[in-house]
Amino acid sequence: MKVLELASPPRASSVVRECAKVCMTTTYQYMFENCADESGDPDKSVDFLKDLLDYTMRMIEEDKSIYTPVLNQFPQELNVGELSAETLWLAYRDDLKAALNVHAQSKICKTSDYMNLYFRVKSFYKNYIEKLPSFKSAIPEFPEWFVPFVMDWLNENDEHSMDILRNAYNVDKMAGFVPSSAHTKFSNSVVDVFTQLNEALNVLSEMECPNPEVSADMMRRFAKTLNKVLLAYADMVQKDFSHYSNNEKLACILMNNVQQLR
Repeated sequence: MKVLELASPPRASSVVRECAKVCMTTTYQYMFENCADESGDPDKSVDFLKDLLDYTMRMIEEDKSIYTPVLNQFPQELNVGELSAETLWLAYRDDLKAALNVHAQSKICKTSDYMNLYFRVKSFYKNYIEKLPSFKSAIPEFPEWFVPFVMDWLNENDEHSMDILRNAYNVDKMAGFVPSSAHTKFSNSVVDVFTQLNEALNVLSEMECPNPEVSADMMRRFAKTLNKVLLAYADMVQKDFSHYSNNEKLACILMNNVQQLR
């Protein structure tokens, strides 16, 4: 700056910041190309997005542990670790969005792969991004990009839940609707149905979707599954109830089953 004799030279911290940012962007591009060679086309492989995220995390950790202590001359103006996290996230975010838009049309990978990727991105965001000054009050966008895949998972869960229901009820029926324990008044099929539904609900809860609109859409779809399964169970009981109406104990258990599911 002195050599150039600038009338209004930029602050030294700004120059260092921009130089560091260029280095980070260049390194990210190198990581992107390396992942493409190792994991394939990002439009066809979820592994690419997972591997690129892993590389990104490693680079942030390296910047935090190696370069932050060295470039510490401007503690109020430059934190290399925070700059690295923000710069790399913005680059990864754009690539993630572009790839998921393509995947939403092709659905080329398994639904479970997309769900696993969501949890990886969520963990990354929680550990590295959400506490950054420029993101503290922001609602992250990425959950919205996963909605098509979450809905697919919920549709698959719908079918799986119905299969669990039918199997649980038939097994329970063959066993004579035995109470699930000495202290309960309902039988095992109720426990099996609740276990399956709770597993799905736990997954949705663990997603911790920060966007209230997206979260509401997911819960509304799950509510349809819940309604479908419970009504189907009640319908099965209704069809069989006449066969057990003369057996007070079994009739009570069936009625308790419906009551418990309510």
